[in-house]
Amino acid sequence: MSNLALPLLNAVPGRAVRLSAGQTLFSAGQAPEALYRVDKGGIRLVRDGACLHLARAGALFGESGLFAQVWDCTAIAENAATVTAFPRHGLLLVLKAHPDLAVGFAAWMAARLDQARSDAEILRLKGADQRILAAIALAGGRLELDCPLLAWAGQLGLTHEALYRTVKRLVAQGRIDRIGRRGFRIIG
Repeated sequence: MSNLALPLLNAVPGRAVRLSAGQTLFSAGQAPEALYRVDKGGIRLVRDGACLHLARAGALFGESGLFAQVWDCTAIAENAATVTAFPRHGLLLVLKAHPDLAVGFAAWMAARLDQARSDAEILRLKGADQRILAAIALAGGRLELDCPLLAWAGQLGLTHEALYRTVKRLVAQGRIDRIGRRGFRIIG
């Protein structure tokens, strides 16, 4: 989670919500009640059977619900999860009353939009090697994952087999280095 959103969340008390694997937090068509932070586990945001986003520990999600009339997707616990729900009404009151917090939150939202654009740019690339190299390049040439490789494969729109095979080939070709279990660096 970005430091830009933290002051806003500190201004509004949240409540813990525990979910079992497969349990629905909210459904498409329901009125939004909160912004959420994943404290433990993972939450899949799903629409029409497709996973739009996987929020992991430390991530915020549901920010569009602050301004939408209804959710456009369903949030489902990927595994046993705990989230903190920050009430929509309280957040909006704080944003209106504290312009400095509103500006920080807007900056955080802009950064999220930039990340979504980068993700879309990567998914438009045809080959697995292009997607992997682009993801590392967008991270400044060195990428340290905060999620398992299986989850990264999903973010890149690849099967885990294609990811492992392509990483092995890129290392053998001398195009990237592995750094530990979840790190990568472009060579040259």
